[in-house]
Amino acid sequence: MRPNRVLPIALTVIFLPATIYAQKTPALEIAGGYAYVRSGLNSATLPIIFVRARAPTGQDFGSYSANGWTASIIENYNRWLGAEQEFSGDYGSPQVFGLTLTTRAFSILSGPRFAFRTRHPWTPYAHALVGYRSLSVKLPGGTIRDSGYAMALGGGLNVHLAGAVALRLFQADYLLSRSYGDTQN
Repeated sequence: MRPNRVLPIALTVIFLPATIYAQKTPALEIAGGYAYVRSGLNSATLPIIFVRARAPTGQDFGSYSANGWTASIIENYNRWLGAEQEFSGDYGSPQVFGLTLTTRAFSILSGPRFAFRTRHPWTPYAHALVGYRSLSVKLPGGTIRDSGYAMALGGGLNVHLAGAVALRLFQADYLLSRSYGDTQN
């Protein structure tokens, strides 16, 4: 072989394993972090307190912020498709008619996750999750609880740091749930 052909072949053999390793898709991903939820309040969402206050059905009382956590496990089938299980909890303290309520919500959602893996360290993804959401509201006279269907559509961006470690830069979802006979967006 001529020397000008040996060098490219030798470099390819030396660096090919590193290239293949860098493009390897993890079989399992585990993520966790902080969650911020913006939720609406209306008289159908909190029926007991509004019956006492004689508010008209369907009256809108704005929205409130809730803080919490999220954790997910993703089993990747190939470089672009995986199955995701997401668990989350959020806690808020909205004020209605001068009363401070305490809300707690927990979700268990599952569905497909589509990752757009490239040679770059950035991995954008999208998911469509469905499942269950439980909501409890603590009122001055007691606590009311309900649960029902939930759905989350959204995505985010992970950046590979080193080895098996990546940082989730953000995740944004549209969360829809059904409880107390009404839909919350």
